[in-house]
Amino acid sequence: MFLKYLICGILIFSHINLLRCLLTPLVPSETYSFQLTIDPTRPQLVNLYWKLINSDEIQFELHCQTTGYASLGISPDGNMPNSDIVIGWVDPNGPSLYDTYSTRKVSPTKDTQQDWNLLEAREVNGYTILKMKRKLNTGDSNDIVITNKPTYLIFAWNNQDPISDSWTYHGPNKLSIFTSLF
Repeated sequence: MFLKYLICGILIFSHINLLRCLLTPLVPSETYSFQLTIDPTRPQLVNLYWKLINSDEIQFELHCQTTGYASLGISPDGNMPNSDIVIGWVDPNGPSLYDTYSTRKVSPTKDTQQDWNLLEAREVNGYTILKMKRKLNTGDSNDIVITNKPTYLIFAWNNQDPISDSWTYHGPNKLSIFTSLF
């Protein structure tokens, strides 16, 4: 009888751990070639996973500890001006993702040519998870061509969902990192 209870206890414990792993936002939804913890001092704050698709597309999965919007940008110098930025969130109406650009340190402008494709977006346990892809070279003058040369990635987030597709200033919630994408 004791053995029966022991086995049941082990099975229940195993299932709980499996469910916790499946629901943990820091576990990517699929296998990626590259991953990056943006702030090693706060490893659960922002994580990025990515892979090349064929030779002309890149897919990202962004995990950000926020229940508002999260953004990823490609920047010439680690700052907002002249950056190519994708912004996404999940609200009661569903997921949203916008291709934007910034010429100054102000709210980014929606690009008339939307080059990002949203593959999945969800909020789980206080995290916003965005899975998206785009061409390395979109041919859009407002987009930065993604190459194998080191580049700056910028990140910003806010705990509020945008209202009417207008996002609230992120304040101190921003990071940048210099890295190679492939």
